[in-house]
Amino acid sequence: MSASGGFARLNTVVVALSCLLAGAAIGLAIETIAPAKGRPVKMVEVVVAARDLHLGTPFTHENVDELTTIAKFPKDAVPKHSIATKNDLVGKRLYRIARQGEFFNDTDVRAKPHVSFNGGRDIVTLPISNDGLTPAHIGQGCRVDIIAVFNEGDRREVFTLLPDMDVLEAYADKGTRMAFALDEKQAAIVEAANQAKCEYELLLRHPDSARRSFDPDATLARAKSLVKIPEPKTVPKPKAEPIVAPAPRTKQVISIPKPFWGGYVGPGSRVDIIAVSGEGKKREVFTLLPDMNVFAVREQQDPTAKTGFLDVTMVSFAVTEKQALLITLATEHDCYLELLLRHPDAPKREYDIDKTLARVKGLAKKPEPEFPIAPIPRAKI
Repeated sequence: MSASGGFARLNTVVVALSCLLAGAAIGLAIETIAPAKGRPVKMVEVVVAARDLHLGTPFTHENVDELTTIAKFPKDAVPKHSIATKNDLVGKRLYRIARQGEFFNDTDVRAKPHVSFNGGRDIVTLPISNDGLTPAHIGQGCRVDIIAVFNEGDRREVFTLLPDMDVLEAYADKGTRMAFALDEKQAAIVEAANQAKCEYELLLRHPDSARRSFDPDATLARAKSLVKIPEPKTVPKPKAEPIVAPAPRTKQVISIPKPFWGGYVGPGSRVDIIAVSGEGKKREVFTLLPDMNVFAVREQQDPTAKTGFLDVTMVSFAVTEKQALLITLATEHDCYLELLLRHPDAPKREYDIDKTLARVKGLAKKPEPEFPIAPIPRAKI
């Protein structure tokens, strides 16, 4: 065997071995990059948002199916602490903004807080005018700033009326209304804003954000400066000889059909009867009768409600003759009556029933419908 022939055979073996090793490496790389054919990817079901959800959205048995849906994701793409069932969301509130199709982690939701109020506070309901705002966006336990909007001609003022307020309850039966527990000074601020015919909006706050600095006295002065309510003119009464007062008459029971109420009114509750007259720029809100005790409440099951709540159809009070006249005149002047729940230990309000009676008489009376009189039939000839 010659030297040249031996080197030729050796080169051939080396080339063949190199090709074999290269093919094996390529095959191994392909198998590593692409999973073996027929090996399934493990999928898991998780709860995702059915639409975009706002910060503070509450999850209940009634709305969880509407707000969420079930979707499948590869197991490796789902975080360890994601929520897998809708029941894990019920009774909790969303603490971030969720986009449609996003899943929820344990840290994204928390239990809804129980909202309570201390003694000496009144429950007040406010109509909210935010476009598209519903109790699904802001509900019980949400932290908000109440914004007052005043419009009069070319004059427009927007300012924070009450910051860092907790929503006590939300109602959507007559538009969107929110209930808050207010102390005496906060209630005075809201009353001044009502007299100025302000509209209300809410600014949703994060639960952990710092509390705002607030001067209630300055805000009360600003609300009072928006409009001056003229005092009703009183005619001086001539002095009369003292007479002996007659024996007290028995009070009569008068009922208010379907007043707006906050879900807390029952027999024995202490309330203020609020009169609302007119609309828009002619809207007036004032206390008709303060510190009234509810005599009786008529309730019936609401057939449209998904829960077992009762619907109040009538609230009755034991009133004097002058109080009954005041309620009758308010009804004749097309006033809408609301109830403001008072704390049992709250001090009695200063009140002049004669001034209130004069104010109600000065309201525009509801026009009576005109009925055309048919002509007298003519005798046939």
